[in-house]
Amino acid sequence: MINSRGGKDGSRNFNFKRMKRNRATVIYSVDRFDRIISVNREWVQVAYEYELEQLFTDRIIGQNLWRYLAKGVTQDLYRMVMERIRKTGEDVAFELRCDLPEKRRLYRLSMSLGDESSIIFRVDPVEFENRPEQEFFRSIVLGGKSELVNMCSWCCRFKGQDGSWLEVEDFVALTPGTMSSDSTRISHSMCGDCYHRLTETSAR
Repeated sequence: MINSRGGKDGSRNFNFKRMKRNRATVIYSVDRFDRIISVNREWVQVAYEYELEQLFTDRIIGQNLWRYLAKGVTQDLYRMVMERIRKTGEDVAFELRCDLPEKRRLYRLSMSLGDESSIIFRVDPVEFENRPEQEFFRSIVLGGKSELVNMCSWCCRFKGQDGSWLEVEDFVALTPGTMSSDSTRISHSMCGDCYHRLTETSAR
């Protein structure tokens, strides 16, 4: 098992002491052509809870995984890891953030080889932390119109004007008045810390 925990690099720079494990495990799988072939009950519950119609079972089954991953370095990393799993049969696991406007969420993503070169994805909740709701974060999650900001797909930090990667609260504090709820859209990318940590782990 290859495992990657965030180091003490900005991607884990907040306190998880108050977090609780309060979500079920989501499991889904793709076939050898990377088409989604199964999702578990928990996937369905999450899709309905957050009204993510594009992720309802009748819309997701048979779709290509790459429709739902940000293009560029994120897709490149997933392709590299999936190719390695299919060649070696060795499991790979990472920890990653998947935040909501009112909550920080840390998950463990495990990927393993299934039958006929399929790959099984298991997403286990690790720790959650409530926080004051971030309206700016809500605006980019829902999709804005013009202003483009960069967010790391793995640690959910935002790229500041000086090139540093910041938690959403710090990012908003340092860019007052430059972003608005109706003029912001997100560009998913990957910060240098996460890129080096995950590529080094995948290459072992």
